Amino acid sequence: MSFEIVWEANGVVFRFVNEMTSDTLITANLEALNNPKFKTINYQLMDLRDVSSYPIETSAIRRVAELDARAYKINPNVKVALVANQVVAKGLLNMYNVYFEIAGNDLRWQSEIFESIQDAYNWINSQQP
Repeated sequence: MSFEIVWEANGVVFRFVNEMTSDTLITANLEALNNPKFKTINYQLMDLRDVSSYPIETSAIRRVAELDARAYKINPNVKVALVANQVVAKGLLNMYNVYFEIAGNDLRWQSEIFESIQDAYNWINSQQP
């Protein structure tokens, strides 16, 4: 498996390695959204530092954004932090945000991209959404 999910006290961490494909992205997202803990979390942290390639289709980004827009209604208090140093990750996040806003009628979770885990946690803990 090219990802793992770690549940923390107030959030969930996704760690992806090697290739981040459309299937792994959707599978990881569904696993988190279908977990009863999702209703009470404050953040999702996606650690992409060990991803070497992103063969992800636009339709997968759209699907995840649509799923998350529905999940927003269950838990609007989620912050999404991506930790990555690749330019492509920034493009994926921008695309995700656009699709999320479309599916969510201009509502979406706060999201940011960071180069370090510590910076991501600092942002997550800086204020409650």
